[in-house]
Amino acid sequence: MSFIVSPVITEDDEEAVMYLKHQVFSIEMGIPMSKLKLPETPTALGLLAREESSGNPIAALTLLETSGDKSVHRKYSLAFRPDARSVRYTQLCVLRAFRGRGLSIRLILEGHRLLVEPGEFDYSWLLFNAQLASTSLLCQLLKFSPGAVSVGSEMGRSRVLIRNERLQDCKDAIRRAESFLVDSNEPSYPLKQAYSLIG
Repeated sequence: MSFIVSPVITEDDEEAVMYLKHQVFSIEMGIPMSKLKLPETPTALGLLAREESSGNPIAALTLLETSGDKSVHRKYSLAFRPDARSVRYTQLCVLRAFRGRGLSIRLILEGHRLLVEPGEFDYSWLLFNAQLASTSLLCQLLKFSPGAVSVGSEMGRSRVLIRNERLQDCKDAIRRAESFLVDSNEPSYPLKQAYSLIG
């Protein structure tokens, strides 16, 4: 299966993202759309994956800058320096039929390429299923580190995963992940785990 990942720009793109959120969060998970409203941030990037042959939307992800947002940092026990720049990956949704094909990782890598790296962010972070956090592909492949405590979210008990974007090991992990996805049509990692990035 071939698919294209691109930024959310047009009204059609925005409608496609709303469709995906409705299918995954509202219908499948029972989460009201009203609880999915995103906060206003200095910098944000929406990404949309479409099936190449049909153009149908199949996955989406949002990146939000959280630099200097003390209330968010306090809520999730994020001990960033006051001058640190931080960005959050949130509201990943992949249609059920397309899970396990690396879309989650590809969306994160594209977000890193388009926003995190050129924006010179110090940290990226996300909420992840608390039970799966430490063994997740995001920790194994992309070098996210799980926080010590679990927190409540719309998706249940979650754990914060954090990447220090300044560490060489984390920079190297991005290159390895890009090569891993290019070289492997049948990934050996359980890619469906990354679907839990929904907070």
